[in-house]
Amino acid sequence: MSDTVAAVVVTYNRKELLIECLEALRNQTHKPDAIFIIDNNSNDTTPELLLEKNYMSKLPEKDVNENQLIQNHIFSLNTPNEKIEINYVRKFENDGGAGGFYEGMKRAYEAGYDWLWLMDDDGIPDKNCLRNLFKYAKQETIDYIAPNLLDNKRVSHFTKFFDHTNNNILNYYGGPFNGILISRYLVKKVGLPIKKFFIWGDEIEYRNRIVEKGFITITVKDAIHFHKRTGFKYRNVPRVYYFTRNLIFCARLFKGIYRSKTIHSLGVCYIIFKILVSGVVNLNFIQVKNCLNGIYYGLKMDVKEMQFEAINF
Repeated sequence: MSDTVAAVVVTYNRKELLIECLEALRNQTHKPDAIFIIDNNSNDTTPELLLEKNYMSKLPEKDVNENQLIQNHIFSLNTPNEKIEINYVRKFENDGGAGGFYEGMKRAYEAGYDWLWLMDDDGIPDKNCLRNLFKYAKQETIDYIAPNLLDNKRVSHFTKFFDHTNNNILNYYGGPFNGILISRYLVKKVGLPIKKFFIWGDEIEYRNRIVEKGFITITVKDAIHFHKRTGFKYRNVPRVYYFTRNLIFCARLFKGIYRSKTIHSLGVCYIIFKILVSGVVNLNFIQVKNCLNGIYYGLKMDVKEMQFEAINF
């Protein structure tokens, strides 16, 4: 089995975190062959910092209405004589995490890499993360390998699962786009994320598609990937329009593979109801308005057409 690995990192206006993530990738004991940095049109001088840190050889052009690719290489920190290819993609518009992963995965797939390692700019893999993930990539039946996510206090997101087993792996799907390693074969069969999701829910839809296709998904205990928890209270939902709209998108596309479609849809309705009630009780009428808009467009838009585009890329 071939073993080339391309890391795909999506970033927007978090240049310091991005550099920390990239340095962690360079420090891997099993180095990635390439890094695709997908910059969603950051305006915080991300390109300038990447140039200063030698990840880029030049700055992208300004006021260009198309995505720009700048290629370079940088040396591994763990094995200093080995190069890592750098592909910096400066997007001319911000289409969110969903659009960023669509772009990065498509480019890495078309470049011929055998494995794609996916993460946001605020994910920091432990130096042995890729090595410990890749032990299971050698098994021909496994195409989706997730790391053990730890928050800032070094507490696992999956403590309730790992506390009940001595095994190093769980038959679980882990955290999509939070350090997962997926095979080229999986991308070929499942397709890419739906870029029009923008943010919040794209990873759920993509995970559902993977499970519906029958792929084995595992989470590896000793493959550590640091990523703070991103939970929130319903009275203050970030990006409530996208959250509500995309919950409905996911429910409409869900085929009932791991729970009944009816129960899944009722769960979505309950979450949205709590958001609306919270907005009314707390007199947060902007949240109520955005939630209602999310409901409207979640029911109105042709999500099957959106998924068709992602599958037939």
